[in-house]
Amino acid sequence: MERSRLTAFAVCFLISSGQPHPFTVLVNQNVINATAGDSVVLSVRPSSPVSSGFWKFGTASIVAWTVEPPDLNIAYTKRNVELLFNTSLLLRSVALSDSGDYWVTMDSPAGKVATAKITLNVFPKPDPFTIYAKCNEVNSTTGDTVLLSVAPSEEVKNGKWIFGGNVIAHWMGAFPEVNADYIGRAVVLTNASLQLKSVSASDTGEYSVTMSTASGNTRTAKLHLNVLNPFTIYAKCNEVNSTTGDTVLLSVVPSEEVKNGTWTFGGNVVAHWMGASPEVNPDYRGRAAVLTNASLQLKSVSVSDTGEYSVTMSTASGDTRTAKLYLNVFIEPQPFTISMALSEINAEIGASVLMSVIVSGEVKNGSWAIGSRILFKWEGTIQNITDFTRYYKELLPNASLLLKSVQFYNRGRYKVTLESSSGVTATANVTLNVYSTHRMCTMYNTTLTLSVLLALICIFAFAILILKKHQTVGYETNDLLTVLCKGYRVCLSFVTVLAFNLILIFAIVIHKNVCAPGQRPVINFLAK
Repeated sequence: MERSRLTAFAVCFLISSGQPHPFTVLVNQNVINATAGDSVVLSVRPSSPVSSGFWKFGTASIVAWTVEPPDLNIAYTKRNVELLFNTSLLLRSVALSDSGDYWVTMDSPAGKVATAKITLNVFPKPDPFTIYAKCNEVNSTTGDTVLLSVAPSEEVKNGKWIFGGNVIAHWMGAFPEVNADYIGRAVVLTNASLQLKSVSASDTGEYSVTMSTASGNTRTAKLHLNVLNPFTIYAKCNEVNSTTGDTVLLSVVPSEEVKNGTWTFGGNVVAHWMGASPEVNPDYRGRAAVLTNASLQLKSVSVSDTGEYSVTMSTASGDTRTAKLYLNVFIEPQPFTISMALSEINAEIGASVLMSVIVSGEVKNGSWAIGSRILFKWEGTIQNITDFTRYYKELLPNASLLLKSVQFYNRGRYKVTLESSSGVTATANVTLNVYSTHRMCTMYNTTLTLSVLLALICIFAFAILILKKHQTVGYETNDLLTVLCKGYRVCLSFVTVLAFNLILIFAIVIHKNVCAPGQRPVINFLAK
């Protein structure tokens, strides 16, 4: 109960310092990029005291709270989230499914309602082991709390932060140790990022972080911190990367209140403002918007939007500063896929067979195999051909496989595995059926036809003998053996059995497996 009272008091105290009118919710960063597994703070601040509020993800409620001094009542509906004392939202160990729009709504005691939106983009961890810096150059002003945010692509065992040749902090496992000169100012977060409090101009410079995994892989990342003095304009990130169709935020923060300003690109004015009324160039209407903190938002960017953007601002005292940001817009990469021109190929003995591959992108490595046997394996331009001399084969430039003079032992299911330059792997399969030549199949068809006719003649002869025996006076069932096993009829029985064996041998063992489907009319007729 005592902790709840202190928390409620802190909320009321912190938010009471804002301007009472109008009632708004201020957002520190409208678009946040994070890596899967990070802890993310959706930082907001109401302009005056609040009585209640709630956070939503899309249309689903996450947390709701009410302030009933001296208590703060909180109700959670989503795991791994925490409402901070200033009504900001902490998301622990974010996943790709956490990407989207987060809405916060707050009510003031006077009955006024304010809403704000923050967009969270969660990206997968890079592979192999790398240290991803959210922004390589971080700008801040004197007295701020700065986060040098990094994200290792996999779990690390130990690491250290260094500035100016001196160790700021190091850790083994989950227990970081901070240099005595930085105690109370430096904190190593759970994702190995470094938080510095109350920064000054002496903190400006290059910071490096070195991390090692349990397997011994070691990587180092470097970030540059600029601590500026008023009046200045600092960009959250000097170089912004995006893909076509995205909404991009060129985020800047003036160190004090500005009177007017202009955003330009390629020598043309994108937007300008005097006071609180920005005007957008007609060529950018519907796509460009100047936010309350003078940042520029561009919707549905294309490659033509790539280039240097500059913003110039002036204060009421006449001080003017300019900041420049560079936007890179890349074409969204297409998925890497492969497919076979034919999934099943029928060929005669001695023919040449082309197993044609259709590839959607550039191929770096690959292999051809039949079953568990590797026929070809290559990395770049280096080919490793196996010792299967029975296969007369050739690898074509487009990764297709040419088999020359195929034989029965070449039959089977072939598999091609290709890897793109970005490391994406795809596979495809093709079945090869090898049959005898047309002349051989004609001989098999003739032999099979004669065997069927011979069997029918024998059956007809036996039918006549049985009919005659049945018409004989004193016929008994035992006399049937005399029909099959007496005199010349023994030879007839033998011929009948031989004819049926020939039918089985040629129809099932040879005819079906050796001749192509279009070259076995007798077995097709019997099947019908």
